[in-house]
Amino acid sequence: REGLLNDLLRIELREAARDYLSRTRREYPLHYVFDMSDIEIPPP
Repeated sequence: REGLLNDLLRIELREAARDYLSRTRREYPLHYVFDMSDIEIPPP
């Protein structure tokens, strides 16, 4: 359960970072900003 909450938080942070970077017109790949290699996104 804690792992799921951590994954959801990371997903929210990733989306916020993507939105911020797109608004600031910086083309940084997000894997430079966050290490998201261990995130498992559950199917809808």
